[in-house]
Amino acid sequence: MDEDFQKFLHSQFSEAHDNMHKQSELSNLMELSHERYGEKYLIAEGGQKKVFKCNDELTGRSIAYATVKDPENKETTAKFMREARLTAHLEHPHIIPVYDTGLDDDGIPYFTMKYISGQSYEDFLKEENSLQDNIDILIKICEAVNFAHHRGIIHFDIKPDNIQVSDYGEVLLCDWGLAGIAYESCSQDLLNDDILKQVDLSQSIDLYFKGTAGYAAPEMWKKNTHRDHLCDIFSLGAVLFQILSQNKPQQEIDFDQLEGPEALKAVCKKALSQDKEKRYQSAENFLNELLAWRNGFATKAEQASFLTTFKLLILRHKNVSISILTSILFIFLITLVFAFYMSKKEKRASALASALQQTEDERNKLEIELAPKYIQKAQDAFERREFAASMALCDHVLRNDPNSRKARKIKGMILFCQEKFEKSAPYLSGNILAIAKNFRDVESPISIEDVIYIITNLDRNDTSGEQVVYKNILYAELERDISIEEKTELMLAELYHKNPNFKHINLTVEETSEGWNIDVSNNIGIAELYILQKLGPIYVKSLDVTNTQVRNFKDILKEMQIEKLIIRNWDRTNLDFIKNRRILHIDAKDSNFDLSKVIDKLPLVSLNIAGTPFKNWGVLKELRFLKELKVSKGQAPMWVYSELPNLKVIEE
Repeated sequence: MDEDFQKFLHSQFSEAHDNMHKQSELSNLMELSHERYGEKYLIAEGGQKKVFKCNDELTGRSIAYATVKDPENKETTAKFMREARLTAHLEHPHIIPVYDTGLDDDGIPYFTMKYISGQSYEDFLKEENSLQDNIDILIKICEAVNFAHHRGIIHFDIKPDNIQVSDYGEVLLCDWGLAGIAYESCSQDLLNDDILKQVDLSQSIDLYFKGTAGYAAPEMWKKNTHRDHLCDIFSLGAVLFQILSQNKPQQEIDFDQLEGPEALKAVCKKALSQDKEKRYQSAENFLNELLAWRNGFATKAEQASFLTTFKLLILRHKNVSISILTSILFIFLITLVFAFYMSKKEKRASALASALQQTEDERNKLEIELAPKYIQKAQDAFERREFAASMALCDHVLRNDPNSRKARKIKGMILFCQEKFEKSAPYLSGNILAIAKNFRDVESPISIEDVIYIITNLDRNDTSGEQVVYKNILYAELERDISIEEKTELMLAELYHKNPNFKHINLTVEETSEGWNIDVSNNIGIAELYILQKLGPIYVKSLDVTNTQVRNFKDILKEMQIEKLIIRNWDRTNLDFIKNRRILHIDAKDSNFDLSKVIDKLPLVSLNIAGTPFKNWGVLKELRFLKELKVSKGQAPMWVYSELPNLKVIEE
């Protein structure tokens, strides 16, 4: 075979081989679409899911592959799908992005996320990093949380373990498995998300919770308590606590562990306030405080003095300040030296004269003059149940004047409230002394029957004495961990005492797994029901006040989150207490007021206005969650039946 023919065959074979290789690559790529995710390596495991690292064969990149831990558990599976869907709605540079969701060959749900090659912020904090670096990371997390809150999504589990820091400084907030939706403020696309509805996302964020001790806000541990975005503010404060103290926060926070700038300590303490109303009211406010500190400004939390503010101004303009301060210091030193020598002898003489004038008699006289103020502060503290502070003030007065009648009375009442009856007796007189003697041999804590006896027999006309004792004992007992039957017995005793003309008062209180059911119906003409507010804060499944005209109803509802309100046969004109509440069901049948004025902002699901003067029927169009409407026959306009097809109208 000649040489030219051999070259020709070789070139044809090479071309055919190349074409076969290209077809093989295309075929492999098509097969990979069915086997997209390669071999998986477990990298994390939580309560409801496992997370693996694997390769996305279609894109050729490493991703994090999450799958449900117990696919047979419908609740766990629903929460897993819920997490995927919620996280997908949060497109932010510092929130972990979701790439894909679906079912594997076995029908088990999964979703994929960006894989972060780095470490958790928990591990990052164990390394030696500057305070500036740690605050910069926390600022990025605050930006993510602020974005989520504006979308109506609350994380509920912010902690360093759920924050990832990549090898190149990227910061991402992860694990949105416990996140909740604030339906009253969330974006419209969340409400319209059909897949979220299919996984039962409409349940209240108040009905379940699993958090992390130390990072979870105190209200999150209380049963049937409303939880909102302020829980995330507490968690951000807990992360700041860990940065400043280098210790994980505990449920009982020890602020003495904090180290570092006073400004950041103040920010941390405000964010970790047990009273959520005293915390920062938004993630944006908390973020602005951190940015202020980082940029050299005073924070609002520290309440900086003029001197501190001036110092920060100097630090921000260091070069100019050094020149000015050097000149001022030079002039000041010259003046100081001159003044020192001129006034040295005069100051010594003045100091000696002042020391001789400050005699023991004058000090005692001053203490006696201040005694009324100390006693008033002791009385105020006693009325606030701040017994330790009140006792300290009384003891101070009694050291200078052992016979102070007012100080002795307050001290005796404090000991009485603390159930130290025998110790209280020497300081008391009159009616309360007789009660203390009766209980001299009774050990603390006393029984409910004894509490009722005491509060019933105290003289409530003594406004600065026994009336305060009665309130302190009653409120302390209601806050104590006693049974619902005992609380009901105690409240009934108080109601009968306040309403002596009533032979029967209806009060039924039931605590269930879904909330509290309270029935105070048919108490016509009752004077006071204020004692109910001492049950709060609670989640009330049903509150029935039919035929009960309560004067202080707004105060009673202050600490209650009510799901169903029954106000049949009411005759009130001012119903402003209903506005801006999360009431789902209202039954106002045969009541003499116009509900249309106050329900436009409520997330109502059902409404009974049969027999009421309901005027503004157009408000029904604004109630987007309303499913059932009960009316009297012929009461509703015809357009209600035709223009609101999703509303079930029942005529009674």
